[in-house]
Amino acid sequence: MTALLLGAALWALTSCASDVVQTAAAESPISVRLHVVQPQQAAIIHRTPGTVLALERAEIATPLAGRLTQITVREGDRVEADQLLARIDVDGLNAAVAQAQAGLNEAGTSLDLAVIEAERAEVLHAQQALPEQARDRAVATRERAVAAVDAARRAVENAAAQRSYGFLRAPFSGIVVRRLADVGDLTNPARPVLVVERTDSVRVVTSIPESDVSQVGAGDAVRIDCGTTTVTGTVHSVVADEAARRMFQVQVLLAAGGELQAGRFAHLTYETGVRSSLRLPQEAIVTQGQLQGAFVVSHGRALLRWLRLGEMVDGTVEVRSVLHAGDM
Repeated sequence: MTALLLGAALWALTSCASDVVQTAAAESPISVRLHVVQPQQAAIIHRTPGTVLALERAEIATPLAGRLTQITVREGDRVEADQLLARIDVDGLNAAVAQAQAGLNEAGTSLDLAVIEAERAEVLHAQQALPEQARDRAVATRERAVAAVDAARRAVENAAAQRSYGFLRAPFSGIVVRRLADVGDLTNPARPVLVVERTDSVRVVTSIPESDVSQVGAGDAVRIDCGTTTVTGTVHSVVADEAARRMFQVQVLLAAGGELQAGRFAHLTYETGVRSSLRLPQEAIVTQGQLQGAFVVSHGRALLRWLRLGEMVDGTVEVRSVLHAGDM
């Protein structure tokens, strides 16, 4: 930047052919700062819209068909991992567990007797006081008793597992985003009762064209803008987008915070190399309505030229038309 005294004229003649507004001579020269336009290497920047989603989302349902007797939460409530969220009538399942436990107890008693009889048969057979066939029957009875105990134990476990489906618990800490049933409703395996999402982490999902896939990969740093929140994230995955041909889905995992919450709209900014471009300081840009331009030095005069501008980065703006290298 240098100082230049321009005997500039301030008059308002607009040239449609050259897209230039000339200014008539002022009564005295104006001291201005001068910037010489030179090509600069700049990153090729892309900005694509995306959606902020929960890192984990669980639809809480049960394989049991029963009546809801309790729901402890509503939409917006925060929950902790393993917290009881809802309860189903399990009286019938309690009876099934008790019956299975009784069967296990009976099988255990039978096993105890079978073990005693088998041991006695082994001793008598060793003393040649019991035929081998009788000994074999006692041993076989013991083995059947062992198998019966194993089967009874599995029956107890299965009955207990079925009963556990009557207690719906949070799979992780988060927030209840939907409540889809009320006390008294009948449950259906295909119909969730509640929907819970994690709140400590989110993922930003967007799509990029196939032409950029070779430039964006897992581990790359990208910028995420969500409202007034701007963070740097790391690409977690890049996979083919099933919803759009020749597009790839990009996921960025981030800690939730500020406006970066599930359901929000966000932008992902990434780079795909560098290119040469002409740039001006943002302070040199003149705006009139929807037009943007800059004063250009021509034969000691300041001429306002309307420009076609690109993205703004680090206080500078890309010039895409009218200006050339060496212009001041």
